[in-house]
Amino acid sequence: MQSRFAHPGLAAMLILLFLFPATGQARFERIVVAHDTNYPPFSYLDGGGNPTGLLIDLWRAFGKANKVEVEFRLATWGASIDMVRNGHAHVHGGLVQSPERSRTLIFGEKIESIPARLYLSAGIKGRYSPSRALRIGVIAQSYEEEYMRTTYPSQKLIPLLNNKALIESAAKGSLDGFVADEPSVSHIMNVLKVTDLFQGNMLLYTLPLKYAVAKRNTELLEFLNAGWSRVPEEERRRLRRKWYSFANEKKPIFDRNILLLGSALILLALLLRRILRQRQ
Repeated sequence: MQSRFAHPGLAAMLILLFLFPATGQARFERIVVAHDTNYPPFSYLDGGGNPTGLLIDLWRAFGKANKVEVEFRLATWGASIDMVRNGHAHVHGGLVQSPERSRTLIFGEKIESIPARLYLSAGIKGRYSPSRALRIGVIAQSYEEEYMRTTYPSQKLIPLLNNKALIESAAKGSLDGFVADEPSVSHIMNVLKVTDLFQGNMLLYTLPLKYAVAKRNTELLEFLNAGWSRVPEEERRRLRRKWYSFANEKKPIFDRNILLLGSALILLALLLRRILRQRQ
């Protein structure tokens, strides 16, 4: 009599499939995340040349929650997007979705929301209006550039590499103003100590930062969507508090030298008052 299972290996496979059904989702052991090398407090290189920032920490939390090795490749803003399009990185760590970008990328869930403002030099009087021709700086290949070209096509836009370059150029008078993300501007202005030189004249938008992959990588996007649901919300809040508290630190109104000078003037005034009283 023929055995009920002519192929024991097949029978074992069927048992395994019954006990551990396939999820239909690909598994990734390592992902390469691309982002900007000079986009504080979200993504930048520290003094030792190591990737750091809010988005970097959030992706590290993703790796820990999903037992995935996360490697970072940072470049200029435009190059970071090209790395994902060309397959040199698996995912962009966080950018604003737009019709132009959606032609070559597919976007995942929101990681963070960012407000963007138009900043004008303190010497520019009055509020901005589309009819007022100004030299406005934007990051090359950024959403800010795309937004300004579409919304205010009459303005003279000057693309630069990063927010630090925008602020430094405006401080030198090469720009009348610039458009940039508010948290990044606050961070850089505090570091450069130029908070008094600019005014955030107009809030342009508040939009979500989303991760994105090349259009061919639908399996990777499914894996990322599921993986981000495993990152504890409390951990995300903790990292936001850590980085935004630094970005929003205000420089002291009086530094040490000013305090010393003030103290000396007060002592001099008291001494002169004493001398005048003695003469009376």
